[in-house]
Order: sequence, then C-alpha cells, then structure tokens
Amino acid sequence: MSTNGRPSMAKRQKEMARQEKQREKAVKREQRANAPAGPSDEGMEVVFGPDGTPMVDGDGNIILVPAGSTPAAAAALVAAARKSIDQTTA
Repeated sequence: MSTNGRPSMAKRQKEMARQEKQREKAVKREQRANAPAGPSDEGMEVVFGPDGTPMVDGDGNIILVPAGSTPAAAAALVAAARKSIDQTTA
C-alpha cells in the first residue's frame, strides 16, 4: 500500500478550498464597489430614550435628527416615530 498519495491529495483539496474562498471574496468586493451609496448619516444625531437606549421607529430603524436641531424638532420626530410604531402594532 502506498501512503504517498494521501498527503498530496489533502494539500490539493486544501488549495482548491483556498482558491474558491479567494474567488468568493473577489465577487463580494466587486459587489460592494458597484453597489449604490446609501443615504449619509453625516451631520445627524441619535435620539436616546429615557432609559439611555437609542429610539427606533416602527421598522426598527434608529431615529436620527439633524445635529444641533432644536428640542422641539427632535420631539416632533420622536412623536412621529411613536405614531408609526402605534400604527404597526395596532
């Protein structure tokens, strides 16, 4: 019996797996590069609830308000988000 073939077969399988992983990574990089840019959150601040956790809207998105906005504007956005949550749970 020959045992010389076993190590080279294992090396071949390992190399094939490595190459496949590299191809998958290349595809993901290309997809990210070609993906349209999402909306920017620059200049926005997170609204925190009374318990210190970020507030979310009915879809589970964190509520953001323009940086430096008045408390009244922030309160209006929070009220709109709460209304949205109430409508989705009703």
